[in-house]
Amino acid sequence: MINVAQGVSMKKWAIAVGIVILLSGLVAISFGNQSKVDTIESNKTVEKQWSISDTFAKGLNITVDFQQSYDWSLEFFEISDDPPYHRKYLWVNVTDTVANTNTTFKVTLVVPRGIVGEAIYTSRLEVYPPVNVTQHGATIVEDQPEVNPDYGINLGVTRNDGLYIVTLAFDPQFAIVLDKEPSGKPYTHPPGPPAVLRVHKVSEQTNYPYTFLLPVGASLGVIGIALPVWGAKSSKRKAIRKERNASKV
Repeated sequence: MINVAQGVSMKKWAIAVGIVILLSGLVAISFGNQSKVDTIESNKTVEKQWSISDTFAKGLNITVDFQQSYDWSLEFFEISDDPPYHRKYLWVNVTDTVANTNTTFKVTLVVPRGIVGEAIYTSRLEVYPPVNVTQHGATIVEDQPEVNPDYGINLGVTRNDGLYIVTLAFDPQFAIVLDKEPSGKPYTHPPGPPAVLRVHKVSEQTNYPYTFLLPVGASLGVIGIALPVWGAKSSKRKAIRKERNASKV
């Protein structure tokens, strides 16, 4: 009975330790497989211009954001019973000068009525979703790209290395605004360019900082499986030897 008890004890010990080592190996493997996405970003900014150009490497994501001119809030609007109730449409065009192709977006702007304070009109203008793509060509882009709070409107991924031009223009029905002179006399004029126009180069790089844990985890896994097997076999061999010794006596 003592011999059997010792064998059972060794087997339980080997199984328990093996399970702990095996679980440690699985944890190490899970950490080794974890990825970290680093966002690499740079931007270019111009003031009071309708277009901006910059060189892009193939595969980079282009985004654009802008701050409105004071007169973008003036008449004329499209008035609707559905939100946004006062809106204007802005066309955003991306030109790939290498391939001479274009991607064009129709953007719905939420426009406050009347002349607004500087704190409002110099802030980023609210874009009402969705942003619709009317022409594909210069970039690889989804049909309804998202608006990122940090980088603005997603204009897609570049197809080529080279110079890209981003141009803004109001829909023709909003190409004139109704303004007032200091005396109160009304007059019309084209809307001014955005106070600030900015394009971003955004790329994501996936790193695996804990890959060194993979071989460690695999080794622990092998030990964790082998140890209970060894314990079971060792216990069995000891029991057989003791039985033989007992029979000889």
